[in-house]
Formats: sequence, C-alpha cells, structure tokens
Amino acid sequence: MANVKTMPAADLIAHLHPHDQPSREHTLAAVAQIRELVRYLATVTGPHTASTALPAPNVVSDVSLILRDTMPDLAELFQALSARTEQFADSRRLYTYLEDDGDVPPGGAAHYVEQAATKLRDVASTVNMLRADLDTAGEAGTMFNLRAGA
Repeated sequence: MANVKTMPAADLIAHLHPHDQPSREHTLAAVAQIRELVRYLATVTGPHTASTALPAPNVVSDVSLILRDTMPDLAELFQALSARTEQFADSRRLYTYLEDDGDVPPGGAAHYVEQAATKLRDVASTVNMLRADLDTAGEAGTMFNLRAGA
C-alpha cells in the first residue's frame, strides 16, 4: 500500500486500468474514482481545512491550472460518449420504459438517443469554455505568492 501512495498518478491509473484491457468494469470504476477524487478535493479544500490543503494563492493557482489541463480530455470524453450514444439510434433492440407502457414517443427510442447525444456534445462545449475561465483564474494566481516569515 505504501507504493500506491507514492506512485505517480499516471502509473497508478495504468496499474488500476490498463489501457490495453478496456472493459465496462474498468470504465465504471474509473468514473467512480473520479467522483471520489472530486469529493475529496471538495472536502479538503473546504473552509475548515483550506489553510493546509491550499496554503497560498500560488497553490490555488496551480490547482486551477492542473484542472484546466484536464479540460481537453474531459471534452473529448463527452464527445466520445455522444458518438457512442448515437451509434444506438437505429438499434432495433433499443426501447424506452414509455414504450413498455404503450406510450410510444414520436421517433421512438431513437428520439431519446439523439437528445442525449446532443446534450453530451453541449457539455463538451461547456467544458471547453470552462477551460478558458480556469486559465484566467490560474494565470492570475501565478502573479503573487506569500513571503516567507510574513
């Protein structure tokens, strides 16, 4: 366990989720881990612990810039989710719970697939806009630091 704590993040992820062995289980586990990491960051940067987790403005800036650097990958992920969703638009195996109730929507299940794919593409665009905001916030924070002993 000690090695896991000191392992670089990229090595840890490659160990937990080998890129050459993609699976449903690895995908869902990785998403759950993202959720937990965000929960961790929200907890440790809260009002009661911020002084130790974020000791100076330049550290806040570093966090913003690292998160900014993840935005292209996040936008690409949402684009991939959209593309994969669209692949099911013509599937005859696709149905909605409304169809089970006899209430068939116009366009059938394909309507909902297209709607979901469009929303995922919209999220990708929003993520790209967020990247610019994080860049501005992060760059501003690099302009100052705390003096030692002050």
